[in-house]
Amino acid sequence: MSSESQNAALSRAAALLNYRNRSSRMLFDKLLEKGFSPEDAEYAVERLRELSYLNDSEFAASLVRECVRRGYGKERIERKLSEHKLSPEIKEEALSGFETDEDALCELFGKLCKDVHDGKEREKAAAKLKRRGFSWSEIDKAVRAYREKYGES
Repeated sequence: MSSESQNAALSRAAALLNYRNRSSRMLFDKLLEKGFSPEDAEYAVERLRELSYLNDSEFAASLVRECVRRGYGKERIERKLSEHKLSPEIKEEALSGFETDEDALCELFGKLCKDVHDGKEREKAAAKLKRRGFSWSEIDKAVRAYREKYGES
């Protein structure tokens, strides 16, 4: 492990972060993929942490905000956090206090359901919400709220 190889790994890591924000583990894995030694990759990741360019807690919180903005539910957000190889503690911290916005979910259901009177259309919209990571109980509440709000029985 030379100073030259460490600097090359650090330079590459900084370039990778400049392109796209990543978790520490994803950055480490990407450096290995690019042919750097585990020691050089670890050095680069640690150095970027020291310089505050890499922070898994901030990355996770940002990812949760982005997922919420895109209309994802907790289950999908948890999968996204796992895809980014974040530790269970970081994932738990990022999701602490997370609650589904029931009004927004009701509105989203209305956008996805072409005809609220058609049972098949309601089922399709509910399935889309499930794929977005909402639980069946949340979806059921949203459907009932939507139908109540718009006078459906």
